[in-house]
Amino acid sequence: HYGRPEWDHARNLEVFGAQLEPHEHRWRVEIVLAGVVDPATGWIADLGAVDTSVEGLLGPWDGGDLNVEIPEVESGELQPSTENVARWIFERLSPLLGSGTRLLEVRVFESPDLGASYSDAAGG
Repeated sequence: HYGRPEWDHARNLEVFGAQLEPHEHRWRVEIVLAGVVDPATGWIADLGAVDTSVEGLLGPWDGGDLNVEIPEVESGELQPSTENVARWIFERLSPLLGSGTRLLEVRVFESPDLGASYSDAAGG
């Protein structure tokens, strides 16, 4: 749920409306990678290892509360918007990938037809 700790309830309600109250999502996350295809394996990355890294980041979310599971959300410095969730995943997953594999984009869907993506457009 959304909310700014420095705002009173009326201001939070005015800005965030019903999203101020806790609510559930069935998250779907898509990871887009780039790299050179290894001729022996046909892979640019060991997808099992990538999946393990993603599960390590997102596992607590299954049945959990993003307002508790993501420290930056719990502290009030980050709103748990789909856009911020995509960026949060990107920033934590990128350094976990092996050399030669680049994370291009993270797409996060909070429902079948509503989502957001984050990419490192600067290439950094």
